[in-house]
Amino acid sequence: MLTMQRKLRSLFVMLTFAVAALVLPGCVPTTWLPDSSGFVYVRPTKAKNAGDPPSGELLHYDLKTKTARVVVKYIGQGTMWPAVSGDGKRIAVSKFKVGNDKAKSVQFVIYDMQGKQVKQSKEFVWFAGKVEGFVFSTPGMLFWSPKADMIVVTDNSETAIYNVAADTLKVLEKTVPAIHGGSPIRPDGKGFLAVISNKAVIANKDKNKSRLVFMDWTGVEHRIDTTPFDKTLEAAAQGKKKDDAGGPFAMSIMFPSGWDGNTAWVGFRREKLTWQVDTVKDTASISDKLAAMLIADKKGEPLRYDFPGDISVHVTGFEEALPDNKGAKAFNKVVIVNHKTGKEEVVMAKAPGAALFVPSPDGNFVNIGLGDVRSPEPAPMHLLVISKQGTVHSKLVVDPTK
Repeated sequence: MLTMQRKLRSLFVMLTFAVAALVLPGCVPTTWLPDSSGFVYVRPTKAKNAGDPPSGELLHYDLKTKTARVVVKYIGQGTMWPAVSGDGKRIAVSKFKVGNDKAKSVQFVIYDMQGKQVKQSKEFVWFAGKVEGFVFSTPGMLFWSPKADMIVVTDNSETAIYNVAADTLKVLEKTVPAIHGGSPIRPDGKGFLAVISNKAVIANKDKNKSRLVFMDWTGVEHRIDTTPFDKTLEAAAQGKKKDDAGGPFAMSIMFPSGWDGNTAWVGFRREKLTWQVDTVKDTASISDKLAAMLIADKKGEPLRYDFPGDISVHVTGFEEALPDNKGAKAFNKVVIVNHKTGKEEVVMAKAPGAALFVPSPDGNFVNIGLGDVRSPEPAPMHLLVISKQGTVHSKLVVDPTK
């Protein structure tokens, strides 16, 4: 069984930049509408040529009618996670490309909910130097501020702030957003959480350079004091040097997470296995129970999303050996647990082996995107919409092979 403890252990030695690149391509990130009436997502389409950057179609899923409709048939190459405006009326996607000079650029297109293009930005320089290795480390992920026309966009290496009204872009090098509950942006819209590194970290030469910050829309950093994490990780490593803030905060995208006002949290709240970031006081804290578990190297818990009240969703990983001793394949078992009655309902006994949790703004639902990150070819992905009452509202199959 792949417990939380094992996942935490393995992830602590990975950089933020590597973690998100590993997980996201196998899942289906969803963006909820502000009124929680539905969500939008991108269904990847099969690439014409090997190595082509991802492309896809933009869809809207309506919770009331339980139907998905195509908003835009083809959005171009370079968006995995679309953004929705604070008024719920516009959707933004990004188009990344690399020119003959190997410089990377980006352009933004904004649609209304009927699929009509309402804005196309100019083309911005994203990376002026020559792009080496993977051209698209991760397709674009976009997050729209609920209080302003500001969009945070990242390719999992650099991050930028796009001002929709002014049509300007501020690129933040070697920066990735710290995504909590589906967005790195604080609910009041005044800024976002990010992990900043440098070339030395990317080259894996010096792992003590990353820092967690709350960043305002001018690019001013407010560094978070992550001392409690550093001390816990040092104790857990028994004197061996481990990654600093960059590692743990990558897990806000792999574990249940969210925002409570100005505080971002990650973990399993029912079991008090959590860490939190106060973006006003610029401090971080880790629960005594989680710190003790890490230091003692005790057996952990399966992934679990806790609704307020009696309902939790458990996502337990396991592996099955492949034929002819060719390794193993990861799967998940998804179970809804009612802690008051003790009832357990198996939703999927053999789901794909990676999970992404995105709660609705009103807290009544959680989207769980399930995919196979190890598959060498595009494979069907699943979206589970589960209610706080402990029922499966919807179960969607997202097939990129068609």
